[in-house]
Amino acid sequence: GSGSGSGSSLATPPPSMAETESSDDDDDSVAAAAAVSNGAASSAADGAKEDDASRKEVRFDNDAATAASSRRPSSSSSPRFRTTPVFPRRDDMDSFLSWAFFASHYPSLSPTQLTELEKIYAILKERHSISFLPGRTEGLVPMRLTLEDVDPVYRPLAVYVFFRVVLYGMGCLVLRCAGFKFRKARDGGLTYWYRPGVGGEKKGPKEEEVESKKSPPPPLPLLFFHGIAPGGLTLYLPLLLGGLLGGGGGGPQNEDDDEGSGRGQRSVLLFENRNISFFPALEAVDELDTVRGVREAMNMHLSREERDGGVTIAGHSFGTFQLTWLLRDQEVRSKVRQVLLMDPVSVLLSEPDVITNFVYGRRKSPPER
Repeated sequence: GSGSGSGSSLATPPPSMAETESSDDDDDSVAAAAAVSNGAASSAADGAKEDDASRKEVRFDNDAATAASSRRPSSSSSPRFRTTPVFPRRDDMDSFLSWAFFASHYPSLSPTQLTELEKIYAILKERHSISFLPGRTEGLVPMRLTLEDVDPVYRPLAVYVFFRVVLYGMGCLVLRCAGFKFRKARDGGLTYWYRPGVGGEKKGPKEEEVESKKSPPPPLPLLFFHGIAPGGLTLYLPLLLGGLLGGGGGGPQNEDDDEGSGRGQRSVLLFENRNISFFPALEAVDELDTVRGVREAMNMHLSREERDGGVTIAGHSFGTFQLTWLLRDQEVRSKVRQVLLMDPVSVLLSEPDVITNFVYGRRKSPPER
């Protein structure tokens, strides 16, 4: 899922965080405004000369997406954190803010959105005396990852065969030995692995009523969504079998039970995303198909008591995007009791190095730590 490399002067990213420095104060405050969410500041007041020593110098890091972040760059982020002295102008900010706040190109903004954009500039000028010179800075190109084309990198066929047949096949064998069964949703094509919990098998209405009277509530079922990984769930097996699936998740069921006495008893649904697993696929499972598939899986495999008691949804990296899809759906959201986010990409994309290295940069060496 990584894009093409960046780093040339013609691909200088947009203002993701503004750092101002003056001759009187080496640590001047970062320009912030409520409407801008502590981000996207600029250099001098209108009409100021660029060679004026009193003019504030604006430095922007080489990522996009931190425009809404209030964190200042720290020395600990060097050398990954690269800054280039640039002076964005009004057209540069129009392009970036249109994406950051309205997910659109500036020419496509509605009259209402244009009015809101002007309010942002007004807040910056009134509260912080920050304004922008007209025009556009040469060579300054915003990183607007959701509006730009994907630059795919193709691998030899043998690579896909290895991940799809060898690595994935090993994972399937381990999952079957652990009691999981492979399933595919009838609506949308979402694939997943299911393992019933002890006492969590789907029963008829009468059986569920009798069972509920004589047994404590079952542990919360777990729904897991993996991130970008060759072989899909295979690389997550140590985490799943040795960690997440080890706890019942429901706490003590009565006063005599110890914490964790229900270990291994929860029902589990492990959802696949083949489009981020190095698997050949003609089309991706979109948000609508994912939500439909999850609803179908829950209704088919989880007992009424489990559904009524709520479920735990967990996701890693890209899988956290799918969790947001579920939380947008009223039917699924009403059944969610716990949400577990691991390396949530929706949050970490605001980190300077994440978006640059993962989306725009093509590494020639291992990531720096």
